[in-house]
Amino acid sequence: MPTRVATLVVALALLTVASMGCSSVIEAERVNSPLIEAERLVLVDAQGNARGGLAVTDQGDAALFLADGEGNPRLSVRVAEKGRPEVTLFDRDDRPRVVLTILDDGSALVSLANPEKQARLMLSQNPKTGATSIDLVGDGKQPYVSLGGGQIVIQEEKGKVLFKAP
Repeated sequence: MPTRVATLVVALALLTVASMGCSSVIEAERVNSPLIEAERLVLVDAQGNARGGLAVTDQGDAALFLADGEGNPRLSVRVAEKGRPEVTLFDRDDRPRVVLTILDDGSALVSLANPEKQARLMLSQNPKTGATSIDLVGDGKQPYVSLGGGQIVIQEEKGKVLFKAP
């Protein structure tokens, strides 16, 4: 009789181990699936607050968004439907302050904006000539300064040139 009990215990133990192995194989197959499809993916913190996401926007842009602990957008990386890439950094009030992009003509552009979302400093490179330019943009009262193409130009917002060299 003790032999039968021992045999039964061993058989139950083997069945338990075998079933655990099967379930972990099934789980492994689910986790290692080569494809996950979704309209959007939302990243949440331990409290369930949205902190980021990956989605295709209503405009057709593929985009990654990251937010701070209060849910304010702080970073977006997107590629427009027609291929224009863009990285944007936002301040605490959801205002875009730094933008890095490649324009449709192939120009690389970095733009710094003030809190009113107006570009104040732009650094760009012409794809045809390789020339780099720096543009300081005024607010209507300050001169506009452009450094690039081998020259310096200072002009009023309305376009009147105040200084040019060479």
